[in-house]
Amino acid sequence: DETYIDTLIFPNAGLNVGVTSYTFRVSDKDGNIASKSFTVSVQAAATPMTNETTGAFFHIQGSLEGAYDLVNGAVVSASGAAADKDMENTDDAGVAFTGSWEAANATMFVKDNSYDYDNATVEGAMSSFNAGSAAASVSNPADGDIYIAKLRGGTNYAVIKVTNVDPTDNTCNCGNTGKISFDFKK
Repeated sequence: DETYIDTLIFPNAGLNVGVTSYTFRVSDKDGNIASKSFTVSVQAAATPMTNETTGAFFHIQGSLEGAYDLVNGAVVSASGAAADKDMENTDDAGVAFTGSWEAANATMFVKDNSYDYDNATVEGAMSSFNAGSAAASVSNPADGDIYIAKLRGGTNYAVIKVTNVDPTDNTCNCGNTGKISFDFKK
């Protein structure tokens, strides 16, 4: 008829990544035994990608910047250094803007529309990238598409979410219209 409440601390339990089972047995003065089992799941530590940036670039044959630098979060002109162009539009002059791009450096991309962009982590990006088929170019991206980028052949990643591909955007006030907008985390 008594209640017993206690707190047990397992100081190294968080080091056991995976599922650990615990069973507690209690006996009373009459020798009656009761037991209770439960499991604890511990996931590996994750590094959230909290640095979110909004980016965009235009038709490469237009009068505005046709490439983007994911490392520095900046647009790059067509005549800019190849090392800075992680995403460079590939549409030809006089052709409708598709938003397609390629890396002018060693950046590679994997498409993964099932990736949880809102809760992006470095470890999740690395895992998704390694599970996919990496390519230096992306053809016909669509609104909502998600790409994992391994930046410049290094160990840093970016998660890109396409927000708008607009072939009629005429911000440039020129003949080769089009703009792609995206958010990315790194």
